[in-house]
Order: sequence, then structure tokens, then C-alpha cells
Amino acid sequence: EALGIDMALGEPLREGAPPGVLLNETAVRHLALADPIGERLEVDGLDLPIVGVMKDFHFFSLHDPVPPLYAYTRSAESNLIVRTTRAWTPELADQISAVWEQHGTQTPFEVRSLATELGTEYREEVQLSRLLTTFGTVAALIAFMGLFTMVSYVITRRRKEMSIRRILGASQSHLAWIIGAESVVVFGLASVAAVALSAIVGQAWLDEFAFRIGFPIVATCLLLLTVLATTVLLSFYHVASDSSRNPAAVLRQP
Repeated sequence: EALGIDMALGEPLREGAPPGVLLNETAVRHLALADPIGERLEVDGLDLPIVGVMKDFHFFSLHDPVPPLYAYTRSAESNLIVRTTRAWTPELADQISAVWEQHGTQTPFEVRSLATELGTEYREEVQLSRLLTTFGTVAALIAFMGLFTMVSYVITRRRKEMSIRRILGASQSHLAWIIGAESVVVFGLASVAAVALSAIVGQAWLDEFAFRIGFPIVATCLLLLTVLATTVLLSFYHVASDSSRNPAAVLRQP
């Protein structure tokens, strides 16, 4: 209960209860026990009954499958698990140390935070996440600057064509669609290459984990739609800005 581990069968170990052993679901499968409750198991030289089955949980890295696990009642003179309702602080450690000493145990007090212990398992992943977030933000800014410049370049290159179309009565929305279509084609080709490369690299990284999420298709589609909408909006913006020019003056330019 202190660790928040859910039970699949039976009861957890409790103070004052008869000695017993708990298995996780993986251990039950490895031992091929159809009805594990009540079966006896020799653990560390002790013959103990199986009193409960814990649901599988990760006590090693997510890179590895959940191995078989057993747990049985041990003396609190050497180990004590404390679940807190507030953040871990040195003051809290001092309070637990005082309780430890009040019980007259002879074992020296040494405290470790489970959150800290688990955090060390994924230190590389956390650093990689921060690095990717930083580079991703910079890359997004550069990409939107490039998108703005690309649409501006298309407008400049086709300015005379746009002026002729305006003289013939083309609306701003029609001109924006013409400009945006060219940008969307370039955007589409770049997106296909980027998504394919991301899927290959991302799946290769995820394959290192025994437990993992799938490739974020929905998030990728939302990102592509965002960039597509930005391309269309930029096209409208540039066409609206360029519409203030006199078409006759534009056509006289070399």
C-alpha cells in the first residue's frame, strides 16, 4: 500500500498477519500456477504460502521487460518504506530519522527517495527530451521564417502575373490560392520526406524499450495542418500587402 502497488489476487502483506509471500503476475506465469493463492513456495530458505498476486509494475528501467518478482514479510529493523504527502525535503528526512531512532533500532539511518532512484534510470531520456525540445523550438522558428521568406519570394517572382490577373478582375482570395498552391506543393514534398525520416528514426529509438508508445500519428498530422494553415495565412497576408501596389506601375518595372 505504501508503494501504491495494486493487487490482482489475494491480500497485501500486513502487520501482524501470518507470514506469506507475494508474487507478481509475471512470476505466476513463469511458474505456471493456475490458482496461486495457497500454494507454498520456498523463498530464501523459508517455506511460505502464496497469499497474494501483485499486478505487474516496473521496478527496473522501461527498457527492460518486467521480470518475475516475489516479496515477503521482513523485519522492519533494517528497512522501512514511508509514503509522504508532500515534497521530499531534508527536514522531512530528519523527522523520519527521529521516528527511526525512537523505535530503538540499531541499524544506522540512511534515507533514499524512490523518485530520485527512478529518476536516475531515465536521466539520459530526460536530457534527450530537453535537447530535442530546444532544437525543435529553434528549428520551428527557422522553418516559419523560411516559410515566410518562401511565400514572399513567390510573390516577388510572380508580381507581374498577379498584377495582370488583378487588372482582369481576379479577387484577393483567388490570387492567394494561386500563390499558396505553389507553396503547398513545396511544403507537401518537404513534409513527406520529414515525416518518413522522423518515423524511421523515432521507431528505431522506441524499439529500445520493452514498453513504449506508438509513433504519434495524430500529433504529426496536427503539426502538418498547422504549418499548412500558416502557409495559407501567409499567402493571404502577402497578397493583401501587395494589392496596394499600382498594377500599371508594377508592369512598367523591368
